[in-house]
Amino acid sequence: MQFIPLPTAEAEKLSRELYALARPEAVRHPADVTTHLVGWIPRGDDPTQCVLELPDEVVSLPIHAQSTVTELAKIYAEAQTKGDIVAGEKTALEAIATMSKGQAIDAKQLLPAKWKNEALTKEQAIADGWLPDPEKIG
Repeated sequence: MQFIPLPTAEAEKLSRELYALARPEAVRHPADVTTHLVGWIPRGDDPTQCVLELPDEVVSLPIHAQSTVTELAKIYAEAQTKGDIVAGEKTALEAIATMSKGQAIDAKQLLPAKWKNEALTKEQAIADGWLPDPEKIG
C-alpha cells in the first residue's frame, strides 16, 4: 500500500472525481453506494491533513465514454497554483483522461508526478505520524 500526504479536502475531491470518470452522474443508479475510488486516512493530530491510500497493484479505472474531466481539471489547476504540478503535466494528465474514454487505465496514471514521488510506505507513514503506530494502540 502507498500513502500520499494531501489535505483531506483535496484527497476527498480527487477520489470522488476519479470515481466519476468511471461512473459519471448521468449513468449512476439511485442504489449506487460507492462515490469514491480510493480511501484516505485523516492524520490523528490534524484531521485537515490525510494520506490517500493507493494499493501497490494497478488500480483499474474504466473511464466511461460519457465522463468529463472538468472537475478533475479544476483539481489539477489548484495543484498547479500550489506548485504541485506544472502546466505541461496538467495538460498531459487531462489528455490521458480524455483520450482513455472507453478504456481502462491505472488510476495512478492520473496523479501528478510530485504526489506519486511523495508516496510513503506504511512504515514511513507511521514513522512520520500520518498513521497511528499499531504498537501504541490499545
